[in-house]
Amino acid sequence: MSASCKSRPLGPHETYGTVQSILGLYSNVIVSATLYKPTNRQGALYAAKILLEKEPLLGVSISGQEGTFKMTKLREAKLNNYVDDSLNSKLLEDVVTDLHYVRLDLSKQQWKLLLLNNGKEIVFLFDHALLDGMSGLFVIETVVKALQEYSSHDLVSLTTIPNPSTPLPLPVEQQLVASPPFTLLLKELFKEYLFSEKVSTLPLQKHDWKGYHSIIDFTPFQSRAFYNMCKKYGFSVGAGLYALLVSSSSGVLHRKYPDAVSGPVRGLVPLNGRNFTPKLDPKRLGVVVGEICISTVVPKPEEVIGRVPSRAFVKIAHQFKSKITRDTQQTTFSGYPFMQPVGLIPWVRSLQEYFKKHTNNHQRSSMFAMSNLTCSDVPCEQLRFTQCTGGISPFIQYSVVGLKDKGISVGLGVSEDKEVLDEVNKSMRWFIQECENSFGKEV
Repeated sequence: MSASCKSRPLGPHETYGTVQSILGLYSNVIVSATLYKPTNRQGALYAAKILLEKEPLLGVSISGQEGTFKMTKLREAKLNNYVDDSLNSKLLEDVVTDLHYVRLDLSKQQWKLLLLNNGKEIVFLFDHALLDGMSGLFVIETVVKALQEYSSHDLVSLTTIPNPSTPLPLPVEQQLVASPPFTLLLKELFKEYLFSEKVSTLPLQKHDWKGYHSIIDFTPFQSRAFYNMCKKYGFSVGAGLYALLVSSSSGVLHRKYPDAVSGPVRGLVPLNGRNFTPKLDPKRLGVVVGEICISTVVPKPEEVIGRVPSRAFVKIAHQFKSKITRDTQQTTFSGYPFMQPVGLIPWVRSLQEYFKKHTNNHQRSSMFAMSNLTCSDVPCEQLRFTQCTGGISPFIQYSVVGLKDKGISVGLGVSEDKEVLDEVNKSMRWFIQECENSFGKEV
C-alpha cells in the first residue's frame, strides 16, 4: 500500500472541525438505533469489527499542529476501545446530556459504540471533526445490518483489527468545486472584525459552555398525522419541522429574550453535499455538508396558539420551502455551504487564535439550526439523532431523523439555558398531540 493511502493532510473543513474539537468548543453527535432484538457486548464488538474493516476513515488518528494536521491509518485498532457497555442499564433519554460531554482523544479515536437499555439500543457517538450527521446515519445502518448477521458462533476472538487497504477518502474540497462567494464572505468578515453586532440578552458564546439535551419521539400515528398536515398545506415534512421548532420556541424566547427576537433571526440548515456529487458513493463517510442560511421572524406567542397549524406556522414553512428550493437549484452550490471554512482560513493566520479572540463572550451568530437526516429504511424499531451544542453553536439545535413507516424522532439541544429546553420541549409535545387529534384520521 502506498504512503498516500496510509495518511493525508486534513482538508479545510476537517481542519476547522479539529481545531474546534481540540479547544472543546462543541459536544459530540449521537445517532442511535433501537433494535428488534437486544444485543450484547460481543455483538457490539462484532459491529465495531465490521466498521473498522469496511471504513478506513473510522480507523485513523489525527496528529500535528494547525497547518500540518494529518490523518493516519492506525496500524491496528483495538476493538475494546470502540465499545462501551457501562451504561447498559440506562435509557438514552436519561443520559443524553451526559453523553454529549464525553471527550474523545482525536489522536486515538473519533467514535465509539455504546449499549443502552439492556442491549435494546445501540448508540454511535462521534466527534464532528471528520464526520457529519449523514455519516452517523450511514454508520448506524452498517451497525444494524452487522448485528442482524451476528450470531453466537461469530464470537470475536481478535483484540485488534488491521486497517483495510481501501484508500482514505479525499477531503470534501477535492470532491466538489468549492469557490466561496466573495461578496458574502467580505460582508461576514467586515461584520466580524469591523462592526459589532447589537448585543442582546441572549446568552453569549462561551468557551466554558453548558449544553442541555432532550429527545422527543413521535409515534407512527403522530408522524402520519404530521405528514398529513404538511401535505394538506403544501409544504414538505422538513419545512413543517422547521416551523415546529420556531413556533415552539416563540413563547419562551419572547418572554425571556424579547430583544433577541425583536427582528429576524438566523437559522442554519445543513445541506447534504453528497446530493451534488452523483458520480461518487452517496453513502461515503466524511464531512460532506454545508449550510443554508434562513432569515426567520419568530412569531409572537399569540400568533401560534390556538389553531394547529397557525397562519404563522404555515408562513414559516412556506418561507423555508422557498429558500431551500431556491438555494439547492443554484448551480453555484458551493457558495453558502463552503463559505466559512474554505473562505475564512486564507484570511486568518491561526484558527485557534481566531476562536479564542473573536468568539468568546461574543453574540451568537445564529438562533436556530436544524439538521435533518431525512427518512431512512434501516431495519430497526426507532432511529434517534441529537446534534452537538457548544460554546459557539446556534442557541437552539434541532436534530431530526425519520424511519420509513415508523416514527419521527427529534433531538433538542440548547446552550446555557435549560429552561428554554424544557419549554420548547413542552410546546412541541403539545403541538404534536393537537396535530394528531386534528389530522390523525386523514388518509
